[in-house]
Amino acid sequence: MRRLALSPILLALSWPGAGQAQAPAAPYPTKEVAAEFEALCGKKMKLAERRALAARRGWVESREAAPARTVVARDYQDKLAKHTGGLKAAGEDSFFRRTVAGEALELVVFRSRAGSDGISGCDIFDPGEGREDLVQGFETVIGGRPIVRGVNPGLSIILWGTQEGDSAILTQLVMIPPGSEAVARLGFSGLRLQRDYAGKAEK
Repeated sequence: MRRLALSPILLALSWPGAGQAQAPAAPYPTKEVAAEFEALCGKKMKLAERRALAARRGWVESREAAPARTVVARDYQDKLAKHTGGLKAAGEDSFFRRTVAGEALELVVFRSRAGSDGISGCDIFDPGEGREDLVQGFETVIGGRPIVRGVNPGLSIILWGTQEGDSAILTQLVMIPPGSEAVARLGFSGLRLQRDYAGKAEK
């Protein structure tokens, strides 16, 4: 029997799925995730109140030692230590999960105090997310002029700041695509939306 020699092109085309164009990734649901962030983190409240709000909105609490909890505790306690000149801070947090517009999100609510000073935070993570349209989309939805803006392929950070009464309010967007060198340094990949309220410690 004569054997037919197949060219590399024909071999490639004969492979299952070869030659089929891959569908582009769906746009990130920026408005839906931003709306959930504002609903949960949009105003200062006690930790117990924010926990209860998260539960009412369908977030499910978990006691797992998720990487997001480590990232949040480290960041907020470092901030408080710098603000208080190195006083040791005591912190407390809760961790939740919920799917919003098809995105499996994580929520960390946190408080820390050192002396009479305190900081409370509310952070939403979308672990492993890497869609390129995400950063510009959130910047448009959040609005206002940022005080820090660094948008780069491996790490994007945008920071907004304001004052409300005796509280300094910071809103931050961090985007670290999977595979970025920044993953090892910052402890996570994907999207992080963060809002913290610094001022007098929660009573």
